[in-house]
Amino acid sequence: MRRGLDKDPEVVLELKQAMVRKMMAADLDKRMSQVTITDEELKAYYDSHLKDYIRPAKVRASQIVLPDEATALKVTKELQDAFAKDPTHKRKIFALKARDVSIDKPTAELGGDMRFFAKPEDGGVVPKEISDVAFGLKDVGKISAPIKTAAGWHILMLTAKKQRYERTFDEVKRNIQNRLYRERRAMIERELVDELKKKAKIEIKDDLLATIEDPEPPKDQPKGTEHDHGAPKVIPARPKMVAP
Repeated sequence: MRRGLDKDPEVVLELKQAMVRKMMAADLDKRMSQVTITDEELKAYYDSHLKDYIRPAKVRASQIVLPDEATALKVTKELQDAFAKDPTHKRKIFALKARDVSIDKPTAELGGDMRFFAKPEDGGVVPKEISDVAFGLKDVGKISAPIKTAAGWHILMLTAKKQRYERTFDEVKRNIQNRLYRERRAMIERELVDELKKKAKIEIKDDLLATIEDPEPPKDQPKGTEHDHGAPKVIPARPKMVAP
């Protein structure tokens, strides 16, 4: 203070900002003390976000679709023989065969991959006869016997599994409460700021803003643009604040 630092613009600005934070915290705490979140609100949130808390079991499978049973049996035998010779690369063998012979072009281009899917009763869109067989395969890497559908004869390989995920309302009630509390606090904070803006006289000094120069990157850091992937992204230094 003997040096007059209490009158330095940066010190004055920091003091103002500290007072604003203190005032906002006090006003927010006062308003939040009157906020209650009922069990009905918590349950309504849970029910409207069930996909976040309940996810059905899913499997990932690849398929080879063939025009007739004889061809399907022949390809099944070829796959089994290839797996016996090279059991560590079953998925690659199946994918190459799917690209070569499958008549279902969309999945053939992906090596037979059908992505993850649930059972029809859990919202899955794969035909039930395919789903039942895929979920019936116990181990990853196993292939099915040929299955007939309207599209042809399918050979399936199980490539991955996802177990059912479910958290009950009681298990997540506290998390939902914290989430709604944070959302309510953010909303009340916005309302408080809007009220303060209406009471305050706000002046934007464009001429003062125009005097602030763009910061230079550190000398030991290479310059780059957002398209220059070879150089690290430069984070501009914080411009000097000037008290009004």
